[in-house]
Amino acid sequence: MPVEDVEMVRYVRRELARRRLDTGETQVCAMRGIIHLNGRVRPIRGHEGDFEAEIHTLYKVLKQRAGVRDVVMEWSTGSNRMSEQPRSRAARGQKED
Repeated sequence: MPVEDVEMVRYVRRELARRRLDTGETQVCAMRGIIHLNGRVRPIRGHEGDFEAEIHTLYKVLKQRAGVRDVVMEWSTGSNRMSEQPRSRAARGQKED
């Protein structure tokens, strides 16, 4: 694994730790600027109302990082599965603004 990918995974793990999310069952992979988040994510007890906002903030923070081309979130939230939500326009084949 290239050094850039290893550093990117470390960065993502640090960002996950800063959020009000239980990501103990989340796997992080980075390859050529594309970050993949797989597994299970849940809100930390007492912060259930902020769950969607935390995920959206995490996506924006990761996407703004230099070298990140895309962020793919394929994780379950217990009762439902969040597959590639949200996705960038580039990943959907649309031109970025």
